[in-house]
Amino acid sequence: MKTLPCSIALLSLGIVLSAGKCTKTSSADALKQMAGDTWQLSQLDGSPVSVPEGRELPHLKVDPTNNALSGFGGCNRLMGSVQLEGDRLSFPGLAGTKMYCQETMALEDKFTAALRDTDSYKLDGGKLTLLKGTRELATLVRTK
Repeated sequence: MKTLPCSIALLSLGIVLSAGKCTKTSSADALKQMAGDTWQLSQLDGSPVSVPEGRELPHLKVDPTNNALSGFGGCNRLMGSVQLEGDRLSFPGLAGTKMYCQETMALEDKFTAALRDTDSYKLDGGKLTLLKGTRELATLVRTK
């Protein structure tokens, strides 16, 4: 039986170990996957989200051409930026209109706090999970 020289064995091992890294989604690709559709809030801090009948569910839209965020918090229109670097996600400059809606204000406050606290994410097809460390802050589902 013939043995491989050490340098060839190490090179082979390096190729095998790095093979999975080639398929990692880039930040630009992840933003493109988030773009175009509406992401509707389905869970907040582990609990299902509901709004009074006739009210619109909170949602977000991402525009990758200028890293812009737009959406609805439950009462007010939201706007800001999306910053995505590797697995780090944040929403700098998050702002909204200034109306008060008694029925949905608590939900909006929790949702905007989750957006401000987000530091990473998981994107699994039609499900976007916003995280702070390993803690799930909010889950949004893709709608058309």
